[in-house]
Amino acid sequence: MRPLVPVALSILSGIVVSDQLGFSYGPVLAGLSLSIIALVLAYAFRLGFSRLAVLPVFFFTGALLVLPHSSPEFPPGHILNRVQSEDTEAARIGHAIEGRVLEIELVGKRSRILVEVERYREGEEWEASGGKALLTVNGRTDLKPGDRVRTFAMLGEPRTFGNPGEFDYRRWLGKRGIFVTGFIKSERLIEITAESSGGPLNVHGMRDRIGRFIESSGLKHRDSLKALIISGQGGIDKELKDAFASTGTAHILSISGLHVGMVAAFCYGLFLLLMKRSETLLLAVPAKKAALALSAAPVIFYGMLAGFPVPTQRAVIMALAFLLSFALGRGKDYLNTLALAAIIVMALAPYSVWDASFQLSFAAMASIIILVPRMRSYLEGIGKKEKDEGQKTLKAHSIAFLKKRAAPLVLVTVAAGIGTSPVLAWHFNRVSIVGLAANLVVVPLSGIVVPSLFVSAALLPFSEALALIPLKIADLVFNIMAGAARIFSSIPYASSWVSPPPLHEIALFYALIICALRLEWRRARLPVIALAVLLLASYGARGFFNERAPGKLTVTFLSVGQGDASFIEFPDGATMLVDGGGLNNPDFDTGERVIAPFLRSKGIRNIDYMLLSHAQHDHMGGLPFIAENFRVNEFWWNGRGDLGRLGTVLEERGVQARVVNASTPEISVGGATVGILHPAEGMEGLDLNEASVIMKVSYGEESFLFTGDIGKSEPLLSGPALASTVLKVPHHGSRNSSSAGFLAAAAPEIAVVSTARLNSFGFPHKEALERYSALGVRVMRTDLGGAIVVTTGGKGVEARQYLTGSGP
Repeated sequence: MRPLVPVALSILSGIVVSDQLGFSYGPVLAGLSLSIIALVLAYAFRLGFSRLAVLPVFFFTGALLVLPHSSPEFPPGHILNRVQSEDTEAARIGHAIEGRVLEIELVGKRSRILVEVERYREGEEWEASGGKALLTVNGRTDLKPGDRVRTFAMLGEPRTFGNPGEFDYRRWLGKRGIFVTGFIKSERLIEITAESSGGPLNVHGMRDRIGRFIESSGLKHRDSLKALIISGQGGIDKELKDAFASTGTAHILSISGLHVGMVAAFCYGLFLLLMKRSETLLLAVPAKKAALALSAAPVIFYGMLAGFPVPTQRAVIMALAFLLSFALGRGKDYLNTLALAAIIVMALAPYSVWDASFQLSFAAMASIIILVPRMRSYLEGIGKKEKDEGQKTLKAHSIAFLKKRAAPLVLVTVAAGIGTSPVLAWHFNRVSIVGLAANLVVVPLSGIVVPSLFVSAALLPFSEALALIPLKIADLVFNIMAGAARIFSSIPYASSWVSPPPLHEIALFYALIICALRLEWRRARLPVIALAVLLLASYGARGFFNERAPGKLTVTFLSVGQGDASFIEFPDGATMLVDGGGLNNPDFDTGERVIAPFLRSKGIRNIDYMLLSHAQHDHMGGLPFIAENFRVNEFWWNGRGDLGRLGTVLEERGVQARVVNASTPEISVGGATVGILHPAEGMEGLDLNEASVIMKVSYGEESFLFTGDIGKSEPLLSGPALASTVLKVPHHGSRNSSSAGFLAAAAPEIAVVSTARLNSFGFPHKEALERYSALGVRVMRTDLGGAIVVTTGGKGVEARQYLTGSGP
C-alpha cells in the first residue's frame, strides 16, 4: 500500500492546474473548505467513506501553496512598486537601496547577489521597503549571506528578450519571489553596513576556508572540485562543461541528489564498519539502523557546505526521507518514500515543480524504482538454464559474475537515462547518444571524488596536510573523469540537438515504457503497439506542421538586445539567417541562448543562407554557435574585417563563403527575389558600419530591406531599388541614420527597430523616430514587444509582436 503516492500527485496537480488556469484565493479557499466539509460529513455519517475522498483536499492544498508565487500581491512599499513608479530617466540614473544578502552565486566572471530589500532612498530620505532584488556585479565579491549592505544599482523588472522558444527568465524568477533585477556598476558601490556572524557553526567561514584551501592547492581541476563541495560552476572551463553536457553527464558538475546520496552511502558504510568493530555497540543498538540515523548529520552538513541552494535542499530532503524510511524499517516501500520527499519539497517550495533539477531528480528516482525490478527479472532469465543444470562452465561463471557485479550499475544507469531523457529534451533540447556508456564510466568515478572531497573538508579544521591527501585523490580521479568525458564527446554525433517535445508526447513516452516493462507481454502487446503508433504519428505530424505554409514568406526580426538578427523563411521552405546579434557579456552567447532555441522551436536544423551585414560583434556574436551546431550551406558577407571564431568554424565545417556586393547577381529563392544593393565595388574606404551589406528581398508586390548599420553612406543610395514595404531601420535608429532622403526613397509602410531597452546609446533616437512619424510610417520595436513576425503571400503583409500579439 502506497498512500502517499496519490497524495503527492494530488498536490502536484493542484499546483500545476492552479498556476496554468490562474486560480485566485477566493475559489481555492472555497474549494478547500467544501472538500474538508464534505470529507468530515462523509466520515461522520458513514456515507461510504473512501480514501480517495481526501484527494480533493490535497489538490486544493497544492493550489493554495502556489498562489503566493503565481498570483503575488505587492504591498505599497514593495521594491517592484518603487521601480515601476520611476520614469525612464530615473531608471537610467539608478536607485539606492539597503538590505540583507540572501544568496551569492558566481556566474562566469560576474557575481549574482540576491538581496532582501529593507529600505529605499526617496530623494534624501530613506523609506521602508520590501521584496527581493537580484543584483549583478562584475567580478567576484567578498560578501556573505547574512551581510547587510547599502548599494546603488540600476534596477528594473526582469525581462525576457521575447522570442519563440526562449527560456522565460522572468517567469522563472517570479516563481522564486524575485520581481526586480539590477546591475551594480562597480563593487565599490557596495557598502557593508553589518557583517554576518555566520551562525553558531560559522558555515560561511568554513565554506570560505575550504574554497581558499582548494584554490591554493594549485591542483588542475580545483574549480571543478570546489563546485562539488561548496557548489557554484562559475570557474569551470566552458570546454569542459560542454564535454560533460554533450555526453549526458553534466549533472556530475553540480551538487544534486546523486552527490548527496554518495555522501549518505559513504557515511553509512563508514559508521557501520566502525560499529561492527565494537561488540558492545552491536549488542546495545541495531547497527544498521544506528548507522542510518548517524548518516543524517553528515548529509545535512554537506548541504550546509554547499550553501543550501534550492537543488541541494531538495537532494538533502530526499536523502533524509530515505534514511528515515530505512531506519524505521519501511525502506522497501521506495515509491512511498519518494512521494514523502516530494510532498515535503512541494510544501516548502511549490515553485520547484517547474525546475529542471526537481523534474530530473524525481524522474530518475521514480524510473529506477519502477523499471529496475522488471529489468532485473528479465536479466534473471539469462543463464538460468546453465544454473538449473548445475553447469560450472566459464560461461556460467561469467554470466553469474556480470549479473551480480556489473548488472546493478548498468540497470540503474539505463533506468535513470530512460526516465530523464524526455525532461532533458524538454528543458535543454539535447539528447546524448553516448550518455549510457559515458555515465557507466563517469558516475562510478564520481563515487570516489565526492566522498574524497567530503573527507578532505572534514579533515581541514584539524590538519591541512591530512586534508590535502584526499583532495589530491579527488583531483586525480576527476582528471580521469574529465578525460573520459572528452573522449566520449569527441565521438561523431555524440549528442543531438532536438526540438522540445510537446507534453502529450512526453506522456505517451512514459506510458509506453511503463507498459513495456511493468506488464506481462501478453497484456502489454496491444497497449505498447498502440502507444508506439501514437507517439510516432505525433512526431511525424509535428515535423509536418513545423514546415512553412506554402506560398508564404515570413521574416522574423528577433529580439537580441543591442544588436541585429533576422530569420527569413522562403515560400519553398528555404531559410536565411541575417546577422546573429551579440551582447557585451562574455557569459551570454546570443546564438546559444536566443537564436538556437528559436530555430529548434520551429524544427529547423538547416540554414540555406547565412548573411553577415558587417563584421561587428553586435551583428555576428551569435553566428559561431549557429554555424557550429546547425548545417549552413552558404555564408555571405562583404569581405571586410575579421570574422574571428566565426571564420574558423566556417572553415572547419566546409561552408561555402561568398563575398557579395552590389554587382552580385540577383537570385530567386522559392519565388522570392534576393538582391544585394550595397556596398558597390570600389568602396573600400568605407568603415565597417557604412560598408554594411544591404539586401532586398521581394515577393510579389511586397519587399523587405535589410540595412545593417549604414548611416552617413545613405546619400550614396537612391532610386526605385530602395522602395520597400518593410524596412529594418539602419543602425538601430541612431540620430545620423534614417535620413529624410533615404526614407523618401525607401518609402516603407513598416519600420522595424532592433535595439535594447534603455540602452546606453539612447537608440532609437528621438529625431530619427520623428522622421518616420512625419512620413506616417508605422514603427515596431523589439525592445518594447519582443520579436516581430511579418508574413506575406505576395500581396499585403501581416505584422505582429511576439510578446503582445499585436501589430503596429
